[in-house]
Amino acid sequence: MNKNPLSAQEIIKKISTLIADKIEEDNIKGACNRIPFILKYYLHRYYHIDIDIHFGLIEHNNIYAPHNWNSYEGQKIDITIHNQLIKDLNSDCVILNEIYIQKSGNVVYYSHDDLPKDYLDLIAQAIDEERWLKSISNRTVEDEHNLQKLTEMLDDDSRMIALEKRKMREIKSIKTFIKNYYKDDWNNILQYLKTKKI
Repeated sequence: MNKNPLSAQEIIKKISTLIADKIEEDNIKGACNRIPFILKYYLHRYYHIDIDIHFGLIEHNNIYAPHNWNSYEGQKIDITIHNQLIKDLNSDCVILNEIYIQKSGNVVYYSHDDLPKDYLDLIAQAIDEERWLKSISNRTVEDEHNLQKLTEMLDDDSRMIALEKRKMREIKSIKTFIKNYYKDDWNNILQYLKTKKI
């Protein structure tokens, strides 16, 4: 139980704004693969507040990218969306359904278990094209480039499935994930938050 005089929503908002500011100030791109997990674990560990984590896709003008975000009691928390690797997918940083950092983009969110047909069709096509390109013994430079793009797309899709299978909504799994892959990021966020008054 949270013993802080602030409400759970006030704590979530404060921590989320601080991390969003750090992402903006340090121009950290593509942090959705770790920050939503770190935010969930931090709030659980230090404040006994449980927020949800979601993994799926964001889409804008038929450009898709895998993405992770959080929510609390149905209110969206997305503190990495404003600084994506693909600039066209930058959108408003949202904390508890309120815009915190405004960007001009407007993305659509898709949960991993409710992906759009267009994306599923692209994946099916990518599987066939990858198989065909791999069968060519003397690939051109363009073939190699296309094969790499297809493989990256399929790897991104398989990451969503892997997150679900690895039970990456559970604190124990998230703790292990951070420890094994993002210990430096965890320590940096921890040190940064210690310098702020919460």
